[in-house]
Amino acid sequence: MLAGSTLFQRISKKSTAVRWGAKAVSPCVIAVMGIGGSVGTTHLCMMLANSMANGLKVRTAFVEYGVHDTGSACLHLAQETKSLSGDIHTFQYAGIDFYRCISEEELIKISAMKYEAVILDMKYGSKEVMTEFLRSDLKIVVAGMNLWQAGRLKAFLKNEKLPSSHWRCVTLGYDRKLAKKLEKEYGIRVGLIPAERNPFELSPDGFLELVKLTEM
Repeated sequence: MLAGSTLFQRISKKSTAVRWGAKAVSPCVIAVMGIGGSVGTTHLCMMLANSMANGLKVRTAFVEYGVHDTGSACLHLAQETKSLSGDIHTFQYAGIDFYRCISEEELIKISAMKYEAVILDMKYGSKEVMTEFLRSDLKIVVAGMNLWQAGRLKAFLKNEKLPSSHWRCVTLGYDRKLAKKLEKEYGIRVGLIPAERNPFELSPDGFLELVKLTEM
């Protein structure tokens, strides 16, 4: 484990406290918000959830927040998996509880279910999503690094004007020249998270990159 404080370490401490009979605590919430489609948001969420559930061994919820595409990766998993509630909106896979197309009211209920980590899979574009994004413990923006996807990131940066210290910007597909240009123009840092071919089979290096992502 890396030196310094990470969200992984905070969750581990909470988990230990709960197991030793301490008062229940609220889960650590990681909001992962995609700027546009096809940038790897859900894939990164699955990697993080796998790290929490099977790396840290803590109770983890994966939440599709708001309306998602009918062809989402979570829907495909749901159709292959015995669900928790008898439908395809709540199911379990690889030790992770999945919740599809969840509203704000439903998220409040999920957050009270003694999870130690909650991963929010979000898509930028509504006031409700931004409100939930801003109240999370760790805020991650996923952007594509090609010309048209970078344009969406520029619009986000101009519209929201969030202090760069309050959130992380990452990409799963890297154009270093374009990333450097954006970093210089907007005073941000764009981190590369290598996409594992199977998010439920993390390599040691992949797990280490996720730990780095959570450094506080």
